[in-house]
Amino acid sequence: MSLKMLTEKFTSDYSLKHEVERACDDTAGQTVLLELGVGFNTPVIIRFPFEQMAARLRNVKLVRANPTQTAPLAAHPDHNHLIVLRTDAATAINALG
Repeated sequence: MSLKMLTEKFTSDYSLKHEVERACDDTAGQTVLLELGVGFNTPVIIRFPFEQMAARLRNVKLVRANPTQTAPLAAHPDHNHLIVLRTDAATAINALG
């Protein structure tokens, strides 16, 4: 199963978290987890797992676009894995080109 397919199913099947982690870890280059406008309504679905994966896997960066809720949830000694864009999702997508 490709990383794209795993990512699409991630929100509907939390048990796929380990498969997504394995796919990210097996990637030869850098992997970016793009988090657009994710708040605290259901943080265990995307926010917590993405943050944990980015902190644990050396080749994964988390790009978080959110105008107000940008702070990392987990207490990690460094946050080099996290890139924060203090903007809304539409502006972040438009900036990508």
